[in-house]
Order: sequence, then C-alpha cells, then structure tokens
Amino acid sequence: RLDAARSIPSPSIQQEALVPDNLFSPVDGAIFTTTAAENGLADSAFFVEGVVSSRSEFGGYDTIQVTAEAGEVYISGVSVPLPEEIAEGDSVTVFFVYQGFSEALGAPAGVYVYHE
Repeated sequence: RLDAARSIPSPSIQQEALVPDNLFSPVDGAIFTTTAAENGLADSAFFVEGVVSSRSEFGGYDTIQVTAEAGEVYISGVSVPLPEEIAEGDSVTVFFVYQGFSEALGAPAGVYVYHE
C-alpha cells in the first residue's frame, strides 16, 4: 500500500547509516512544489514509484531522474551506488533520502538508498 511506511530487506551498513530506523514514507507531494526550507522535509526518508526517464552523471554522482505521478525527482548514488541494472524506461520504486530542491536541476533531489 502506498499510504503506509515501508522498509527495505537486509539493509547494508551504508543503508543503515542513511536511514537508521529503516522506515520510508510515501513521497510527500510538498517536495515537488516547495523548497526543503519551506516544507521542513530535508533528510526525510521516502519511497517513490515511477519511471526512470534518464540516467546520467550530475555533480560527479551517478544520477537517475524518476518521473512520478506528482512530478520529477533526481536521485543520486552518493554513499550507496546506483545498481547498473537501473535503466531508462524502467518502472521502479526508489527508496531515497530527500535533500531538497535543486536549483541546478529544477526539481527535488535525493540520495539513493534502495530500489525494487
């Protein structure tokens, strides 16, 4: 169910460091329309369902752009690398830590934790 928090199976040390309680909430629509300073959601753990619309390097990090119902979100492999199997056009559920609105990307951005 999309309205309930979820956790990931067998988190690694890097994943636990990012989200110690292993609880991810459905993505909050406020991240698509306001900055982290306005919405107070910086460092929140979310999951989002969508389609990978691009994969590229941004700021030195492997980054995917996910198109979700509420909008676009960019997710970068910072401490947990993005697996090679994630490709453009894939339908995914991505678990991430929200960092804020990226002026450079013109969309919310987060740090990759896990996907399914």
